[in-house]
Amino acid sequence: QNSLHAGATKIEFIFDQGLMTFKDNGQGMSKERMIEAMLTMGGSFKESGNIGGFGKAKNLLLFCHESFVLHSLDTCAAGECLNYEFVPCEFFNGTKIEIVPTPDFSYNRIEQENKLKEFLLKCNLNCQVFINGQRFTHWKTLPFCRSLDWCDLLVGKKSDSCYMDVYKNGLWMFNSYIRDLDKEVAIEVKGNSLDVFTQSRDG
Repeated sequence: QNSLHAGATKIEFIFDQGLMTFKDNGQGMSKERMIEAMLTMGGSFKESGNIGGFGKAKNLLLFCHESFVLHSLDTCAAGECLNYEFVPCEFFNGTKIEIVPTPDFSYNRIEQENKLKEFLLKCNLNCQVFINGQRFTHWKTLPFCRSLDWCDLLVGKKSDSCYMDVYKNGLWMFNSYIRDLDKEVAIEVKGNSLDVFTQSRDG
């Protein structure tokens, strides 16, 4: 979500032994923006209309792990939980996050890669995505049906599933049960996500 918001055309996921790395080539963050948007508990720093905006992702990305390094442009912060310090760094064109999971996270790089692929199979992102150096191309696409004021409606072939998929900017958000639904159906939500979604998204 953050990478799409930053206009990234390339996102990379790297799962090593005991280390997870996420990189993009988006517009990056200044030191001030990094503090306000990523290194402060609660709140968010997103402009109107962007996905997310509730300040929850950073709690999962940074604060619940053994340690993290957040590097964007000419600023780099290294920390543990809510404690961090800025360290010298070279310029990085975009944003990079390195995470060392806590021991009780039971981190397994193959399992994390498979979970990521399972999620991306539901998405249709308009950017290049690489997992451990391999480009991901198996996006889910459904034929366009019609445009409504608040969404684009996509309808595919006959299906036994009664769940409609909900997307924002090609990113799968959740699915919703609809009785007697007999085709593949998805909606791409328009408008400000803060107005459209509740914090749990399923509202």
